[in-house]
Amino acid sequence: MLMQPIYAWQRFWVPQDGSINLSDGGFLLDPEGESARYFTQQLYTLPALQQFRALALLGEPGIGKSVTLEAEYQALEQQDNNVSIHVDLRSFSSDVLLHNRVFESVAADDPSIRAHAVSAIGASGDEDAKLQLLPLARGEVGPDPRQEIKGRALETLWPNHLTSAQVFQMITPPDESYVGAYVMFLTRDLPKSLAGADLLPALQWATEYVRTASQIDQFHTKQLADNIFTQAWEYAS
Repeated sequence: MLMQPIYAWQRFWVPQDGSINLSDGGFLLDPEGESARYFTQQLYTLPALQQFRALALLGEPGIGKSVTLEAEYQALEQQDNNVSIHVDLRSFSSDVLLHNRVFESVAADDPSIRAHAVSAIGASGDEDAKLQLLPLARGEVGPDPRQEIKGRALETLWPNHLTSAQVFQMITPPDESYVGAYVMFLTRDLPKSLAGADLLPALQWATEYVRTASQIDQFHTKQLADNIFTQAWEYAS
């Protein structure tokens, strides 16, 4: 049997609620052509979307989704200082097996790869898979020098899978020299989301922290305590 040729088409991504223009005889109006300047289309090449933590490529069977992702994986493998994991979801019968493949692979020893994998699980909407992130939120699995993995796991689990009391048992001093997912969760996302019964464990933690904290370090942790008191005041007002 002759192999079907594979053409290196330029592929474009569109948001789920975006629009495309099929005015070119029923075909996609070339987004890079002159005519496209006069029409509104939200179309992007894959390199233009690198700032997003997770992407889902959806489309009709046979349009080349798997080929596109395989080609992207091969291209990333050729880049210096880049580690990639290519996973075919059809090969896994459960979220546990998929989790093990991603987090226990050799490539997953790289903390940045593991952090992006956490974000992908968070974006998937699979609640059972999200629960598998609990050990990562506790900092119990593998190296996490900048606490990006811990921060992204907490972002995913809070507040639907963790109580306020549980979260504040997991608080550890962040790296003062790096502002990433963990610091942003502590100083912005967590305090802003506290309300009602969640505030009591938070206030207990903040009161104890202020009573024992040093005056010369742990700026971000102090910021968390300050933001908890501010949130409690605003909630009570």
